[in-house]
Amino acid sequence: MPDWLEIVGMVVVILGAIVGAGYGLIKVGEWKGGVDSHQTAFTALAAEIKDKLDEILSRLDPSPTSASSPTTLTDLGHRISERIKAKECVESIFHLFNREARDKQPYEIQQSALAFAKDDALWSEDELNGFRQCAYDEGISIDAVHEVLGIELRDRYIKEVTQDE
Repeated sequence: MPDWLEIVGMVVVILGAIVGAGYGLIKVGEWKGGVDSHQTAFTALAAEIKDKLDEILSRLDPSPTSASSPTTLTDLGHRISERIKAKECVESIFHLFNREARDKQPYEIQQSALAFAKDDALWSEDELNGFRQCAYDEGISIDAVHEVLGIELRDRYIKEVTQDE
């Protein structure tokens, strides 16, 4: 076989490889464009879902307590506590709760404190009016204010128990 035929064959192979690589690059570019398009659409959908979720969550009542264990006050809960002077209010009924909470497990103490704080007979009329006004001003239920009182009562009891040990 003549040398020039081998050279032509090699040129054809090289040209074929170049054309194939070029075609492959074009197809990769098209594929990347499709991926980018899908990514943009997905990003827009995720942003829309986030906006709708934020709107739904904004309609929920704000909570004065966290969902962690043990339950703690959120920023709203601390603000309510300061506003109604919850720690001072709790001091006035602590001796009554102290007797009820003895020999209970931590969860039972928390549940008892929350139930105890809801008993309006324990609070003065001025305190009750302050609780109601705070609930109104904050746009929350009176139960949320009682929840803050219950957590403060529980914390006061735990503080007392740990000091005695």
